[in-house]
Amino acid sequence: MRNGVVAIHRDGSVAVVNECAYRTLGLAPDSRHLGQHYTDVLGPDHEFSQVLGIVFELTHLPNRSELRLRETGKVLGYTLPRIIDREDAVIGAVLYFKDLTRVEQLEERERLRDRFPAMGEMAAAIAHEVKNPLAGIQVMAGLLKRQSSMSEDDQEILQDTISEVRLANKIVVNLLEFVRPISLQIERVSIPDVLREMILRHEGPVAHERVVLVMDVQDHLPSVQGDHTQLRQLFTNLIMNVFEALDGQGRLTIKAAFIPIDDGDALTDDRGETSVGRHRNRG
Repeated sequence: MRNGVVAIHRDGSVAVVNECAYRTLGLAPDSRHLGQHYTDVLGPDHEFSQVLGIVFELTHLPNRSELRLRETGKVLGYTLPRIIDREDAVIGAVLYFKDLTRVEQLEERERLRDRFPAMGEMAAAIAHEVKNPLAGIQVMAGLLKRQSSMSEDDQEILQDTISEVRLANKIVVNLLEFVRPISLQIERVSIPDVLREMILRHEGPVAHERVVLVMDVQDHLPSVQGDHTQLRQLFTNLIMNVFEALDGQGRLTIKAAFIPIDDGDALTDDRGETSVGRHRNRG
């Protein structure tokens, strides 16, 4: 049977424990369990021991009930019918149960998935409400900063205020970007063109930093299917991370190449270290 089965006599001695029951409950199969009291087999504090302990006292038995095992966290669904003889006398009971842990996990995942759109709408509404006051604070702080009568200490305080407001506004913008649905415009995209656009946008910051920027892009690279804007943003995020890591000085090399890889081959860098494992025809 695919369900666990534990049958007991009227005196509580075990009549049947099938293989599925042992496996689900995490017990080692043992033929000596037959004839022993169920509390000796399952343990006196086991959840099913408590269920079986009242099976002969209840007027209405539970049907399709569930419980969670404290020790393993498993969720088990069970039914608990009594067994009667030809004279309608109760001579035992049978516990049928099934592991519903995976089913519950899927249901919980579905419930969370239903909540995500509502959470996104709530986050977007809060972000918009916060963004407007931040803009007002930044404008008013900027106007105050222009007054020549202010002391240097007051000027520093206002500059710190403006910096903090800009940081808070950046957080709000990032939140809006995260919760806003992304509409991808898939088309044929030239990676070299995207990289050149990205570099042009950062020529100003690079010129003021002691960072050597080197472009090593192969000619006639095949185009890829993708969103031009999102790819440019991807490369921009990467290069900004590098600028921050270099702390204003160093060397940044950007490479783009097409290298077919067959099964069993490996792509290695200049030091001979493997950077890409087993792949098939990727570039």
